[in-house]
Amino acid sequence: MMKSLCLIICVAISVFPFSHDSAAADLSRRDRSDRGHPTTWMDSVQIYSYVATSTGNARRLSLTVNGVWNGCATENTAGSLLPETFLWRFRSEKAFVDNTHRAGMRHMSAIRCAFAHAQSFQERPELEEGVCRSLSGVFLKIPSWYIGNPSFMCQNSPVSQEYMLRLARRAVDSGTDAILLDEPFGDTFFSQMPDPDMPGYSEWDLKLLARDLSDSFDSHQLQTIYGLSEIELSSIREKLKEVDFEKWAANPAPPDTTPADRLWLRLRRNQLKTNLEAKSKLVDGIRQYSRHVRGREILVGANLAGLGAATSDSGTIPVLLLADLFDFVAFEMTYPSIGVVSKGALPFSTPPRAKWMPWYKLGSAMWGPHRVLVLPSEGPFMDWLTGGKRVNYLCLLLAEAYAGQGALLVPPVEELSKEPVEQYTKFIKRNAGFYQGYEEVAPIGILYSYNPDNESRQWSYWGLAQALYESGIPFSTIFTTSEKSRWHDLSLELLKEHRAIFLPTAEGLTPDQREIIDTYVQECGGTVILTEPQNGFSVPDESGSHRYGAGRFVVMGKNHGASRAPQCGPAAAYWTSYSDEYRAAIADTAVACLEGGSPVIIPREQREWSAVAYAQSDSNRVIVHVLNYDYDSNRDHFRPKKNIVIRLDPSAYGLKKDSYHCEAFSPDREHPIDLTCSQAGGYVEIELPELHLYEVIVLR
Repeated sequence: MMKSLCLIICVAISVFPFSHDSAAADLSRRDRSDRGHPTTWMDSVQIYSYVATSTGNARRLSLTVNGVWNGCATENTAGSLLPETFLWRFRSEKAFVDNTHRAGMRHMSAIRCAFAHAQSFQERPELEEGVCRSLSGVFLKIPSWYIGNPSFMCQNSPVSQEYMLRLARRAVDSGTDAILLDEPFGDTFFSQMPDPDMPGYSEWDLKLLARDLSDSFDSHQLQTIYGLSEIELSSIREKLKEVDFEKWAANPAPPDTTPADRLWLRLRRNQLKTNLEAKSKLVDGIRQYSRHVRGREILVGANLAGLGAATSDSGTIPVLLLADLFDFVAFEMTYPSIGVVSKGALPFSTPPRAKWMPWYKLGSAMWGPHRVLVLPSEGPFMDWLTGGKRVNYLCLLLAEAYAGQGALLVPPVEELSKEPVEQYTKFIKRNAGFYQGYEEVAPIGILYSYNPDNESRQWSYWGLAQALYESGIPFSTIFTTSEKSRWHDLSLELLKEHRAIFLPTAEGLTPDQREIIDTYVQECGGTVILTEPQNGFSVPDESGSHRYGAGRFVVMGKNHGASRAPQCGPAAAYWTSYSDEYRAAIADTAVACLEGGSPVIIPREQREWSAVAYAQSDSNRVIVHVLNYDYDSNRDHFRPKKNIVIRLDPSAYGLKKDSYHCEAFSPDREHPIDLTCSQAGGYVEIELPELHLYEVIVLR
């Protein structure tokens, strides 16, 4: 069984106490062309707070990083949920950060890129040039649950860039350890989301579009393609009023486009291009200021907002094109976007459907373990979570995040029952060894090939990853892009670590990437499973196994059902429908490609609980995280599972002996319990008498 080394952490587990003077020293940097990131404090287990809290509360919650939103008292980083937080007791943001460091914690500051507060316009009137306006000239406002009466900003404009850099410098001056750029790729398209009937564009955007049209097309082409008889800002505005945004919301790739649609798409492409260039300059400016003016390194990350969304949104996915700018990533829980929205119904899904392991797998593939932070969104989900005091669900979110080698930003638990949350954060911190120093055993790989022109195909990845996780089949994610980036060059050696590779979509692969995949199959004897109808390889589109040199291609069947993705395969169909027949087809195909079976076996007829296992060869043990997703959202209750059985191949995880000792640890009890395990057919069979919410099984 092949193993892919995730990361071996060789630093001390505990982060309490720490000397802030050593913060710069532990940021030794490697060549950024490396597929990995330089080792930093973030590569060990950290407990993050969503907003700033008191030192006493931080200690009770075992926090190691205090403050993200409400983190620095700059004019646009004031939190929208709890304006009266611990932060405001201090005379300045530096005083707060200094206090945080004295308490043995680190600090992170969020800078909102998508908007600026009304106070900012009073202090700096020139910012109005970068404000997004309706086509009638009205400032576009953020929903009322944000404080400060903020307006959407065009992030590409020079005044917006200077404004964000000034805020970042203030955060660096305060001594913060990391900066999180909030929605750095939201751009002006994001401003259309609150009210599709009143789309917003800044004057800067429209002027750039007019210049682009003038440089690229003659008058005949302008009339034929875009329906424009002249290049005037007034004409462009009138044409953009014709765009049917409800059509685009219903289908990210509608079959028919009008001249107005094409003009809008041209505008979006321009926005994306200039935003990518602007963010590269911004991040470089932050690093240069911190390094050369303040004499220290600083971590810079990005909050992608809706990376989890099942929609095609230029405001979230394009961050992948410049992901190597960032040291870490955060995203908001927007899984709800696939839920059925109706009057009086919750606009989001809950377990068992809502599982986040696919996002942690993708994030770990790109940034490495512990570099993926998830935060409950500030909208309806946060209200539902905290206002409804769903403390047990929050505990599951915590357990799932760290089991997936990520982290959850702990929301303001003052509004919740603290004790269970404290139990879980204390358990994670005390048992940090359960969450780091892993070797990932992954006979199955999913090749996530990102192409900005084919965003909707991300559904195939989400569907595959969720189906495999729910079926208990170990997998890892391999990330590559069609654009020049750190992940552009696909590694044959990386593919060879897996017995079989799922390819969610072959669209957008570069010729070199196709050649690597071809070699993996033809010469190395690998198996590639194609889940989309059009694969572009030298094999028939018909379902079934097709021998190709020493290996084979497996083509999965088409789906002509009610999926949102037309003519999609079972992976996208599973994501959009959650019909168990698609999960069964994916799991059966995966297992059929694994001679000798999967290294982990759980009952596949259910998807109400799942398990993820890692090897820790240095400790000669296997760590198995078991999570219960059978959740009653009305009662905030998890239905216990009795006498569940997990079968594990010890040789796949580097265990060679004939006898084993097995224990189960849980935040819900003080001491571990011994488990019964037996051996049969090359597997160790482990029986867990009861699964309430979360168990960590340690097999030695």
